[in-house]
Amino acid sequence: NEQAFAYSGIVDIAIPDSVTRVDEGAFDYSDLETIQLGNALDNESITNILNKAVLLSLAVAFISFAAVFFGADFISGSIVGDKRAAAALKVLAFSLPFMGASSCLKGYFIARRNTSPPSVSQILEQAVRIGLVFFLLPRFSPSVESAAVVIMLGDGIAEAVSFLFVYISYRIDIKHTSLLRGRV
Repeated sequence: NEQAFAYSGIVDIAIPDSVTRVDEGAFDYSDLETIQLGNALDNESITNILNKAVLLSLAVAFISFAAVFFGADFISGSIVGDKRAAAALKVLAFSLPFMGASSCLKGYFIARRNTSPPSVSQILEQAVRIGLVFFLLPRFSPSVESAAVVIMLGDGIAEAVSFLFVYISYRIDIKHTSLLRGRV
């Protein structure tokens, strides 16, 4: 199927995992160990650590955004080998900041040994992605280019929804741990 090949080419060739998820490295193991020691730190210290990780991640994500968005024509023509992928790459670029920030927040929960929010966010992300693509794909022209754009749009919106869920979960967790520490 030509549409599946186009999607695969955009995701697997044009945007290697090492580029789209490079910003996950902004949250290093020493930060995780520090957050695990959360009982010894106040919420302000944990928030400061996480803010630095998110800012670093967003800096890398915006550089990646610029490279993908402004280099989409070159990437699609030279690397993917199909100029029709350019529009989809430009849409994909908008999801990179959400991926980076979300990865840091998920790292916070992993460090706190609370895997529920990251797990639920991944399920939510997949459900939104599948639902949007299922809903939007029949409403656009059957061309490979429009199918790839719809799929990347679904990916981007799903990443944003996942980020929003993890961010709200983080705010609730910080508030909850503040209340617990206030009582002790």
